[in-house]
Amino acid sequence: MTLERDLGGYVRAAWPILEPATPFSENWHVDLIAEYLMLVRRREIKRLIINVPPRTGKSNLITVMFPTWVWTQEPHTRFICSSYADSLSTKHSIDRRDIISSPWYQQLWGDRVYVG
Repeated sequence: MTLERDLGGYVRAAWPILEPATPFSENWHVDLIAEYLMLVRRREIKRLIINVPPRTGKSNLITVMFPTWVWTQEPHTRFICSSYADSLSTKHSIDRRDIISSPWYQQLWGDRVYVG
């Protein structure tokens, strides 16, 4: 399965860009959330609430990784991302930019997702 069809695999591959000093921690909830987000992307799920404990990677997975993964297939798609704190929203925006401007991402999808 290619990274464009597998959000869980994409998360594992992109993780070192966001957290180079922290190894990715395998857990069943990451694959489950990824599975549901793939259904959202295919428009099979219209509304989704995800409740997991703090510090389980939810923000990185949903707010950072999911949009950058969708852009590998649908670069025209727009997202509105917000947070309770403007500093966290800014951090997530910078994290998304770091992923799409990384050599890894640009090598694979630079012809679709332009970083100017």
